[in-house]
Amino acid sequence: MARYLTPAKICTLILVESYLQNRENPDVDVKLLDIITNQLVDNTTNVLYDKEHSPIAGTTTNVGPPEDASAFASPLAAIPSDIPGRTYYDVFIQAAWIIADLDQLHQLFDRAYSILNPEDPAERKLTPASPVGHFVRRCNVEWTRLRFADSLALFNAYKIYILSTWDSWTRTQPEAAKAYASKAANNESVPGAESTASLTTTPMISNDDIDIALSISIHSLQKRGARVPPELRAKLRSWLLHRQSTDTQSLHHFMDFFEAWRAGQYTLALEELHRYFDYSIAAKGAATDGVKTYYQIALLHLSVLHADFERWEDSLGAMEECIATARENQDTACLNFALSWLLYLRQAHNLPTLSSLRSLSALAGDGGSEQDELAFLKTKAKEGKHWSLVSSTLLEESKLELRHTGVSPKALEHVVQSAHLNVQHASYSLMPAVTIFQGSIYARLGQSHIASQLYSAIDIVQGKECSLGDRVRSQCRLAFSMAQNGAYSAAQDSLSTLYKQVRGTLKLEQRVNAFARLIALLQSIRSDNLPAATHHLHLLRSSHPTSDPDLTHETSLLEIAFLIRSLQLPAALSKISALLSAPSADLAQTLHLLALKASVFAAAGKPEKGFGVAVRAASRAERAGLVPVLLEALVQLAGILNNVGEFGAARELVEAALPQALECGPPDLPARFFVLLTSSFAGLANPAVTPGEAERQKHLREALRWAERAREVSSRLADHSGQLTALVMKAALSAELEDESGVQEAEARHEQLLADHEAMMNAR
Repeated sequence: MARYLTPAKICTLILVESYLQNRENPDVDVKLLDIITNQLVDNTTNVLYDKEHSPIAGTTTNVGPPEDASAFASPLAAIPSDIPGRTYYDVFIQAAWIIADLDQLHQLFDRAYSILNPEDPAERKLTPASPVGHFVRRCNVEWTRLRFADSLALFNAYKIYILSTWDSWTRTQPEAAKAYASKAANNESVPGAESTASLTTTPMISNDDIDIALSISIHSLQKRGARVPPELRAKLRSWLLHRQSTDTQSLHHFMDFFEAWRAGQYTLALEELHRYFDYSIAAKGAATDGVKTYYQIALLHLSVLHADFERWEDSLGAMEECIATARENQDTACLNFALSWLLYLRQAHNLPTLSSLRSLSALAGDGGSEQDELAFLKTKAKEGKHWSLVSSTLLEESKLELRHTGVSPKALEHVVQSAHLNVQHASYSLMPAVTIFQGSIYARLGQSHIASQLYSAIDIVQGKECSLGDRVRSQCRLAFSMAQNGAYSAAQDSLSTLYKQVRGTLKLEQRVNAFARLIALLQSIRSDNLPAATHHLHLLRSSHPTSDPDLTHETSLLEIAFLIRSLQLPAALSKISALLSAPSADLAQTLHLLALKASVFAAAGKPEKGFGVAVRAASRAERAGLVPVLLEALVQLAGILNNVGEFGAARELVEAALPQALECGPPDLPARFFVLLTSSFAGLANPAVTPGEAERQKHLREALRWAERAREVSSRLADHSGQLTALVMKAALSAELEDESGVQEAEARHEQLLADHEAMMNAR
């Protein structure tokens, strides 16, 4: 296989020569130059993914140069030539078939050399430093390096390459084609259908093209977090059979490492990483300085691999050695990234303070806090102008602020600074992560509709630069938000579509499956299908990755809701206490758990015990700007006030919080507020509280109206228990108002709900 020259590059050289000889029409020149540059610039960048940015199977035919001269020259058919009735397609075919023997191929490269080095410098048409000039010069140099056998093989491959244009040439130049055929009849077969059989077996790719294809495949694996389509992988392997270069073998094993990693094959990934390192050493030589660079890169990937499979001790050990090597080589980029990765591990997964993490504190100063460590990393990244690391460090600072202060202006400022850096320095791959983080901040503020819009915008606006992992994170959050609003089928359909795009990538498959089970668990809890909820909860506990903090928190919240719904109150209280005692708990999560603790006391018939807990959660959430948590705590406080007979105070509290609940709260929160208002007005209708009959009737009608609204919201969310509660209240209130038709309607709906639920349970 040729190191650089291929039939496609010979065709490009012919096109360059034609372009330089006929520069008379500026419009035609621009079109020709555009086609030439498209051939010179790598054309494998976007072949791994379709317009929807998902892996596709049929793109391997576009990898590398066009497969034959007909495909190569097809864009020339739209460019008219100086000959009336002919296009540049015809001109190109004539020039291509003129090269009938090896001597004429030699002459083509001699003419190429004279283009760059004419006898009269004033006649120079091409600058050697230009991209086209560089291409012409390298073609000439590579041609002079070829042995005779390789030159002959290249010429034979070229004849096969242009074979697809034989019919077009015979139509436009019948005499020339006839002369060519008669000349070739004595020593070789005339071009025909028989010769096309060798088209698929003769390699049409150069070593340079393989290097480009491998490098871009690895870049796509790193950037997008996906896997190479099977057809492309098979084609790369078939190309590599014709080359024994150690450099390519190293890249090949590096690509196989990513493939095995994404597929969840931990042992095979380790083996391929070791092979990558061994072949890299063999290529560079044991005495070169490049060995240390390869060593620290291998260690960096090894640490990330261990962490992805939750081997924290091994990950920290590999990263510690990577830090030591980076210090020795004075590689600040690798060192800063390694330190940032260690800090991320501690913050995201609550890891114990091991030796590597203590060394990070030592770099920030004796006894340095997390803020000091982040400031140290940010300063070092700025000094080295590693703007992507500065951006990610700003996000870590924002996370730290959110963990300790809720939603503070400082946290928002860090996010804005990170987004500004990404735009200023064109760090497109980090933009989706910033958008997802912004969405989570809006969700904390109760603006879930804005968060959903941001998650949707990632796929629409940033899809081309978005990694598959970020797309999965945003789409899973969007689907779970849809399920919380009662659109369970639409949410599951969205995840089913997403699953097809991530099939074969273990971690992403696990995340999509986990969110699908979360949605199924939420639907089962709301429909009071406790056996199904138990099944889904068991699957979630046993299958979802514990290294995903967001998924773990959502699972814990639904587990607590299930335990409360199934009246396993001691277990629910134990679960909440265990979560509250976890180290480095997030402030929003802690306050939410306190509000849920008050709800457990209310479900146990002792709401007064949760009063202090609910007040503390509400007070802290209000100061931190955590609107959903504040509303959850107010629900518990209003319920406690109703239970102790303070119906007026409960009504005032709920009416003050209701607008925020309708606009900013979780979808099921308005129904709970409506139930509380029903209880408050029913309590105010008590003769002991309101002696006047007219005022009492007014309160009863208000209670009935809120009960109906609670039923409507519960029905939209398919909340079986909420609907039953609202219907029981409606029946009792209608009886108090002596509305017999209302009582009968409520009882009929109640019986129908029970019958439907029983039928559903029997069907399962």
